Amino acid sequence: VYPEQLDLTDRAIVDPKNPQVRDYPTGAWGEEKRDYHLAIRVTPGKVGQRMCAGRVSLVIVERGQETKVAEDMILAVWTDDEAQSALIHPAVAHYTGQVELASAIQAGLKARDRGDEVQATKLLGRAVQIAATSNPDTMKLLRKVVEIEDERQGTVKLRRDVKREDEFALDTRSTKTARVQKPS
Repeated sequence: VYPEQLDLTDRAIVDPKNPQVRDYPTGAWGEEKRDYHLAIRVTPGKVGQRMCAGRVSLVIVERGQETKVAEDMILAVWTDDEAQSALIHPAVAHYTGQVELASAIQAGLKARDRGDEVQATKLLGRAVQIAATSNPDTMKLLRKVVEIEDERQGTVKLRRDVKREDEFALDTRSTKTARVQKPS
């Protein structure tokens, strides 16, 4: 999810020795930092049951030699405690909001292109609402496509004089994410 939203599902390479293992090549990183958000579907268990839902490993390849540099388990624990099951890690909430922002922008621009002004206004208004609290760069791009009446409520009007390059910039940059800020 950082620095860009990118679904790696189709990149999976099945391990011929163990069909439950998948490799997801991410390409060269250099000195950059990346954040990934995993979604794993498991068979429901009984309250109190614990299960290893997966294992994440970071493997580097140098001169054809693979070296595992980090590894951790993904543990699923079933509970009937609603407060515990509703907890969302702040980093997950941050990136989930950015995914919603990108979806609202892209769907809003598509609605605008098809002439569905009601849906475009609703979706781009939602995008303004999300971006107003976390993404000033996206707000600048949105202002070129909509007139903002109330950013907290997401009340907007579609601009009639939108340059194609401004719409294109908003669309293409909507998948770029901002890194989670470390607490001060």
